[in-house]
Amino acid sequence: QELEDLITRKAQLTDSEKEAVNCKVIPEIINNATEHGENCIDQSWWTMGQYFPDLHIISISIADNGIGFKETLCTGPQSDDSLIKDLIKKDASETQFIELAFKDGISGAMDANNWELSHIHEYLPNGRNRGGGMSGIKDTCKQCGIKLSIFSQSGYIIYDENGNISSKNSFDKRIFGGTF
Repeated sequence: QELEDLITRKAQLTDSEKEAVNCKVIPEIINNATEHGENCIDQSWWTMGQYFPDLHIISISIADNGIGFKETLCTGPQSDDSLIKDLIKKDASETQFIELAFKDGISGAMDANNWELSHIHEYLPNGRNRGGGMSGIKDTCKQCGIKLSIFSQSGYIIYDENGNISSKNSFDKRIFGGTF
């Protein structure tokens, strides 16, 4: 609720863009964080929102202490996907898996390789009914002109306000113990 209030009060977006961020981006990222954060005694995910009035910038950070994109895609139900199998064979970097996760229909909350009849009587990939997945997050950010940064285990990707990758890198060691 506090992040929604921050966006509603301070974001320099249209009302429909604010609604898109509050209804599509924030809930989907929080769902991902709670789904992929490790179960432990302490909270397994965190949120932080900041407003910088001199710059007219809102920064929202959501992080979990999970296993990261690469491990999630390699061990989840979507690991049977041919693109993922190819990356596993090549011992691809975390960054390559992050990039792949933003392709439509790659990851799913249940079984990414099966299709199910949704409640609206259209065939949608299982797991995509929740909120649009990572590709939906990126598409909504692009439509609203918002930058999106993803740090996961040993890699990162930064998308500019047009949805293009402006920076990415992978490292030999972990830069973050989860996804941020």
